[in-house]
Amino acid sequence: LGLVVLKLAGVPGGVTEELPHQPGTQRLTPIALPGAGEEALEVRITLPKGWTVAAAPVPLTATNPNGTVEVSTSTAGATLTVRREIALPEPVAPAKDSAEVRDLLAAWASPASRDLLLRPPAK
Repeated sequence: LGLVVLKLAGVPGGVTEELPHQPGTQRLTPIALPGAGEEALEVRITLPKGWTVAAAPVPLTATNPNGTVEVSTSTAGATLTVRREIALPEPVAPAKDSAEVRDLLAAWASPASRDLLLRPPAK
């Protein structure tokens, strides 16, 4: 298809590098999180002539007592801005909240919320 994929992951040294694997829903022990803390990544891309956005990250907000994940996109002319943010208010989540933690981690890690597909000009 000739698409270029840009994966917008996280900030080096940020919370992304220390996020746990998605916990099981029947977890019995607390979940260690790399909080309290937050991480924000904003990427601005000015597309060269003829390039188009085939698919931008899907905007989303996932919020619960264990944190917040927000992804937003905007365009101004040929410039696309993608902002991804994760905030974790506590360093540990109770085992009973494993489903909520899974929701946050899934939202943050989903390719739909972090992949940008660009289409180069036709040759």
